[in-house]
Amino acid sequence: MIRILKSKLQDALKGLAKVVPPRASIPVLGHVRLKAADGNISIAGSNLEEWLTCEMDAETENSADWLLEFAKLKDFLKGDGKVFVGMEAAGDRAVKISFDAGGHMVERIFETLPIDDWPMIPVQPKDMKPVSAMMFENIRLALPSASKDNTRRILTGVFLEQESVVATDGKQIVKLFCDIPIQEPVMLPKTKVLGDGLLKLDGGMAVSKGEYSTVIHIASGPWLYSLKCMEGTYPNYRHIIPDAKLMKSWAEFPAAEAQALMKSLPVFEKGDSLDGIALYAGKQGVKFLSTKKDSSAMLDTSATSTGSKEHGIAIFDRKYLLKSFSLGLTRIGFDWGHSPLIATGNRGLMVWMPIRGMIPDEYFKRLGIEIKPEQEKKVMTTKTETPVTPQNNAAVKPEMPKAPMTAQTPKDSFKVVHGPGNGNGNGNGNGNGTNGTTDPFEDLQKAVTELRNQAKALTDGINGLQRKITDAQRAVKQREKDFRSTREILDKLKNASGF
Repeated sequence: MIRILKSKLQDALKGLAKVVPPRASIPVLGHVRLKAADGNISIAGSNLEEWLTCEMDAETENSADWLLEFAKLKDFLKGDGKVFVGMEAAGDRAVKISFDAGGHMVERIFETLPIDDWPMIPVQPKDMKPVSAMMFENIRLALPSASKDNTRRILTGVFLEQESVVATDGKQIVKLFCDIPIQEPVMLPKTKVLGDGLLKLDGGMAVSKGEYSTVIHIASGPWLYSLKCMEGTYPNYRHIIPDAKLMKSWAEFPAAEAQALMKSLPVFEKGDSLDGIALYAGKQGVKFLSTKKDSSAMLDTSATSTGSKEHGIAIFDRKYLLKSFSLGLTRIGFDWGHSPLIATGNRGLMVWMPIRGMIPDEYFKRLGIEIKPEQEKKVMTTKTETPVTPQNNAAVKPEMPKAPMTAQTPKDSFKVVHGPGNGNGNGNGNGNGTNGTTDPFEDLQKAVTELRNQAKALTDGINGLQRKITDAQRAVKQREKDFRSTREILDKLKNASGF
């Protein structure tokens, strides 16, 4: 006989629902494995990519090892969780489960499957390294910034390296700092277990490499979680993080102001392009301006402008700024209006691209600022930004883009050298990424143009050579025709003369 508090079983089954498939193509995957021995119960579920186990204390008179249908068990255990549940074998292939409901004993017989049908669970390594709850929290916070496009599979998960968790969808990059005890970086797919906050206590982790896959093992509170890692090569995101020392405009928002803006910015006047908003940082402080034509709407803030530029304006989709504030990244830097923006804070950093185009004089006129002609900078106009990443295939090493690209950039134009990078691009001016003051995205656009011109010249050369070959073939055929015609005339003359 096994006795356990019903609420413990309910919590365990709620967590296992994140792994057990609702409509399993393999019948055993719709079951959970319940093992009991020596005052402990473990309940495990799997979908062959994830394995999740919950361990709990219980009263166990004898050992047990059963496969119970998940949906039926979860449905039967609904209701008041303050009562105890009893479990005992009811023959070779059945289990009786009972509990008190309003003074009446409710019981049900569950048929079980043979234990041999249960899929093999990866063995958790004994040398699990300790990790803090911050790592699990950072994974949860970074996952929404990963790509939702399944054709770019590598970008749909998070990238774990020794000092940080990274996620990108090609338009934004989030890097959150924490210690991760791994020798080599790994990529984790987006799962409900990682994204829903089930793992929230300090624990341990380890990585094991098999013949066909790499598996990460995680322990947090009562949960043991094993997950197959994604295979492939993550793009070298460090090349996209701008050097903080080159950012000439900075806006530092107090925490209270950032919280207030998270409420006011979503309802501030919406512009004509995406969900754009203009950020001014300079001698007049830090302000937000509407991107709506002929609008004078303006939002003053208590933020401080700490950059070296007297007047700077950046125009971007406000959702990225709101996300940076939600991550506690409240120091925003940019270099004029065409550069990537970087948000920094104690937790990490975030980078995103502006809405690219010429900085209109109108924004400065609203502020009463006169900009000299030599101060104006024209940049490439792009109303939408469509990042480009090639198809990812675990069996083939993919070509990865060097940077998020605009809609005017052809797909699969560049390879990225995958390597260690040059720094971390932090908000204290010590980061590395692009060197010099040249915008990396403009360099990429120029490189694309050069490649196009070279490809066109090569195509023209090939076409010209093909034409020459065709002309030569025609000339040879014509000479052969003339030779045959001349020979026929000579034969006729010879026959006519009698020679």
